Amino acid sequence: MTSALGPGWALAGVMVTITGHHLTHVARSLRSGRRAALDIDLTHAAMGVVMAIMLVGSLTSRAAAGWAIGFTVATGWFAGRTLRSYFRDSPRSVAPPLAQTLTGVAMVYMLAGTATAGGSASGAEAAGMDLGGMNMTGMAPDGGTPSFTAGWLTIVVIAASIGVVIWTAGRLRPAVATAGSGPGAVAASCQLAMSVTTVYMLVLMV
Repeated sequence: MTSALGPGWALAGVMVTITGHHLTHVARSLRSGRRAALDIDLTHAAMGVVMAIMLVGSLTSRAAAGWAIGFTVATGWFAGRTLRSYFRDSPRSVAPPLAQTLTGVAMVYMLAGTATAGGSASGAEAAGMDLGGMNMTGMAPDGGTPSFTAGWLTIVVIAASIGVVIWTAGRLRPAVATAGSGPGAVAASCQLAMSVTTVYMLVLMV
């Protein structure tokens, strides 16, 4: 294994750990009947799995398209929650569901790039998104015409994802200060790690 593989494998390990954390929460929620954050736990668990695969493995274009559809539904759900929070509660309450929405948009965007690449190669390779080799230029495997244009839309998605990172980091400090390593701090840490990994993957597309 070369050193270039280090970041991808390390982040994939973090994503697997986060997936395990959220699946544990799902099990507890189902046993207790308290399902307030079940949508977040399920979505983040799925994101952790897919991001880990994209970081060190491969997705076929068909699998990427299927996941993209699933995350589009989840993103629409959180977008609806954002609107409900804005109109029913207050503008200040939209930040948590909006962060989930923006993370979902980034996930759909990355998967769409893999799905539209087509071909018989793995999704990551066909899209020129060999994360382990640090190559997400969007070029076709033969170096020809780009199969996925990483242009201004990528920059917009990166900017939105960086905003989520900043917002999540802002939540983490008071959570650690008041509860130490309590559930709130752990949840914020998991979301921060996932947001940073999302930005990492998106930056490699530029």
